[in-house]
Amino acid sequence: MKAYVPVRKLVKAVSTHRGAKWERRNSLHECLDSSKEPRRRKDVRRKWKAWITMLLFTSGVYYIYTHRADLFPDLFERDLPVIAEVVANTEAYTKAAKVLRPSNAVDTIESYDPKTLEYPDEAIKYKNESLGFEAEARTEAQNLPTCRLKEPLGKVHINKTSVNYTDENIHPQVKKGGYYRPLDCKPKHRVGIIVPYRNRLHNLGIFLYNIHPFLMNQKLEYQIFVIEQQDKGLFNKGRLLNAGFQEMMKFNSFHCVIFHDLDLLPLNASILYTCPMLPRHLCAKVDDTVLRREYNMTFKFKSIFGGVVAMTVEQFQRANGYSNLYFGWGGEDNDMFWRLRAAGYPIVRYSKKVGVYEVLPHDREPENLFRFHLLSRAMERYKTDGLGDSEYYVITTKFYHLCTYMLVDINPRGDNITEINNKWANTSVNTVNYKQ
Repeated sequence: MKAYVPVRKLVKAVSTHRGAKWERRNSLHECLDSSKEPRRRKDVRRKWKAWITMLLFTSGVYYIYTHRADLFPDLFERDLPVIAEVVANTEAYTKAAKVLRPSNAVDTIESYDPKTLEYPDEAIKYKNESLGFEAEARTEAQNLPTCRLKEPLGKVHINKTSVNYTDENIHPQVKKGGYYRPLDCKPKHRVGIIVPYRNRLHNLGIFLYNIHPFLMNQKLEYQIFVIEQQDKGLFNKGRLLNAGFQEMMKFNSFHCVIFHDLDLLPLNASILYTCPMLPRHLCAKVDDTVLRREYNMTFKFKSIFGGVVAMTVEQFQRANGYSNLYFGWGGEDNDMFWRLRAAGYPIVRYSKKVGVYEVLPHDREPENLFRFHLLSRAMERYKTDGLGDSEYYVITTKFYHLCTYMLVDINPRGDNITEINNKWANTSVNTVNYKQ
């Protein structure tokens, strides 16, 4: 009769003894406790398995969320154009802006100096026939595949050659007025880019020469609008941007708008100039040693929202645009941050490793001494001060090869700046006439 050997129990006993044979037990209690060690090891293994499973699950959810547009293109591309068309033809602000426009336009438009600010019932709208991108572009793009970004995305080389923005041999893919649409695919986003401008012709040539290839690589349908303040008084960036937005919406049904400082150029191709789900601050870090040395300036992420920012049309309208009160340098960007917060929108930002921009040399405008007083009351006045009550008229509109240029009078009534500021602040200063 063959002897029965309990192999499983024997192997288990040997493995247990091997792990504990070098440990000498001093008492009976230690021997009894040592018998529980295998169970403890199993408990530890179970805990590690649970943590690993949770980590893998979280990573999978994060990957699906961040790549949702690529994984489910039909779901995320279906409603955007429809929503954008509705938003583009809807006024989210209560009071319509008062605008003066000429009766017709071809390449160059020049308006007259108004003797009165009595406006017709309907603002005169015009289309520039030479651009030819309205119905034609929509028809051609119907049967094309959806555009995809080229990868990998990396650093951007900046060419600091200042070009003539009227030269049609530079970036011939761009149509008149600084408009571009890819011909081999259907773009997901239709973006209007507004650039406030004053006395920086050299930087304007560098900016337009570099920004067009950057935008074309992202397969966007876009148009660049350069808005200049007409007089030599204190610069009011907020009024310029409000005027530029309202004029921009007469050209096309844009999905979103990007407000872009002229002196900033992106250094990372991963900075997407697409339409964001939430207001996006693109410029997280500037590569400018002069700025740090002379002005000791650093970005404060909790409140700053300037340089280069992107919003949908609806988000900008719900925030009632920029404030009209900031004459001089500083304040309007932080004010916009609080307007968006009051309208219920959180801000999303690129990290400092991604959102890197180079600053072109430039002189800074005189500071706005009232900006802190205005900022302290930004949220309480955002519904009454902004896009809805902006007043301006367009003096000249020119359709250059690389941009659409507009010369705008942002203070047609000749209001006194000091009186405007003293209305919102308790500080009294010497009266300065805006028109002097």
